Amino acid sequence: MSKIKLKYDATLSVSVLLLILIMTMPTFSQAKASHEVNVVVKILESSYRFKKLTEGLEERIKKNGGKTYGIMFTGSPNPKKDSANAISKNYEINLHESYDDRMVVIARFLFDPAKQQLFEVDSEDGLDAISFDRKLLPLFNNK
Repeated sequence: MSKIKLKYDATLSVSVLLLILIMTMPTFSQAKASHEVNVVVKILESSYRFKKLTEGLEERIKKNGGKTYGIMFTGSPNPKKDSANAISKNYEINLHESYDDRMVVIARFLFDPAKQQLFEVDSEDGLDAISFDRKLLPLFNNK
């Protein structure tokens, strides 16, 4: 075999291993995130809307050839600590389906800490207030 072919094979093997590692990693690690983000996740998970969207979702995704679903913070007041893509005064969250070659966003949420309210972001970027377990708010406010 030529050196070029061996180098290509090694590069391809490393690339495949990295892809597998990335695809099997959890999308959101609560252990490393801020206290506030961990509570925002609990707030989101307590909402009827989130429960309705995720009920039976993993099974449907797997039937479709996918892996699972997850949440990703796209905005946060502390993006570095919270693994968010951008700084924001609010906590912006995507619910997505995970496939080998893509992640499909199926819903967007926003928690406004000033208003102490969870919203679903509609297709026109409008905010629809949604109910959640308000007993979690003191946990959010105790930093």
